[in-house]
Amino acid sequence: MFRPLILLRTAVCLLGVLTACALQAKEVLVVGTTFARIFEQTEQGEFVGLGVELVRTIARQQGLSIKFGIYPWARAQDMVANGGADVLVGPYKTPAREQRFLFADQPFYQDNMVFYKLAGSKAGWDGSYESLKGKRLVAVLGWAYGQPFDQERVNLGVTNAHTVESGLSMLLNDRMDFFVANERNTTAGMAALGKQENFAVVAPIIGTEVGYFAFTKDADHETLRQAFNAGMSKLIASGEYAVMARRYSISMPVVSTGKSAAPKPVAVK
Repeated sequence: MFRPLILLRTAVCLLGVLTACALQAKEVLVVGTTFARIFEQTEQGEFVGLGVELVRTIARQQGLSIKFGIYPWARAQDMVANGGADVLVGPYKTPAREQRFLFADQPFYQDNMVFYKLAGSKAGWDGSYESLKGKRLVAVLGWAYGQPFDQERVNLGVTNAHTVESGLSMLLNDRMDFFVANERNTTAGMAALGKQENFAVVAPIIGTEVGYFAFTKDADHETLRQAFNAGMSKLIASGEYAVMARRYSISMPVVSTGKSAAPKPVAVK
């Protein structure tokens, strides 16, 4: 009477083995856009950053073959959503994105979302969106800033910039009062412009967001997601993830470490 049950369990086990073998045989395409210290490509073509190092380490653990590619952010998202790529590096989680992607269980970095102004500007905000009315705001097209800001974005008449550098340039040219972004990418953008001393962070911060690995939303990629979950759990438990995050000066999410490691921005009066 137990023979059919035994055969069923055997078939399920064999299916799991075959799925894992198929995953290992396939080249996994990992894509994203340039995120400072998370996912970047050097002039020599080498991919670097915390996200890159995590993917390579997990791939070695799980026996995966990987390939990286950098694209405009909207295109990278579409590639993964449509199955043209397998893994998206670094998206924040939003309800709309959860409809498009499978997200890893654990986020792997945390950002402060802040306003920037020209150094010496008297413009400020008190933490209420009412205090932003009448101010000229620019944000990066396609970025998520957290539910409160994203809900107010249309009402505030936010202008879109295609890159961090173009948003900062609009601020430099006095076309805007505030540039809205995360500190990590903006620090790199200011350095690229050579204008670090021209900008100041506005307190209080808007909020914090955490970034994930995301996957094509289908059954095959659920297996890949679980492989990433297993690999990430091992790296967290061993302490190797924390070492990597410190190497890239990346803030670790509370859910991944049990304690907050987010830096506090300098308040500007």
